[in-house]
Formats: sequence, structure tokens, C-alpha cells
Amino acid sequence: MARPTRLDNKDQGAQRILIVEDDARIADFVRRGLQAEGYVVTVAANGRDAIALGVESEFQVLILDLGLP
Repeated sequence: MARPTRLDNKDQGAQRILIVEDDARIADFVRRGLQAEGYVVTVAANGRDAIALGVESEFQVLILDLGLP
């Protein structure tokens, strides 16, 4: 299961984003871009992991691949 990528110790108020994407290249591209803008990003490769992460953590934004298998 994916874990949040922390940018630094000052990200307590940062927007947390969950990306649900099964293509690792796409997920990495989007993750790097969002992190460069200061967001705290977590990636889940499937719906099951995304649900578990959603129960464990609070996210302000969800980016979902609608074509997940």
C-alpha cells in the first residue's frame, strides 16, 4: 500500500491529494508535478488500496483514473 510522500516538516497545512492510477508512468508524472507545486501526494494503484487509504487518512482532492480495470 502506498504511503504519503512528505515534502518537509512544514507541510502540516498542505493540501493532500490522492491519485488513483494503475499506470505507474502516468502516476509518477502527475505526482512529481503536484509535489513540485507543494502538494502532499499519495498514489494508489487500484481501488482497493485507495479505499483503505481514504479510511486511514484525510485527502482534500482525489484524482481518479476512470478506466481502472
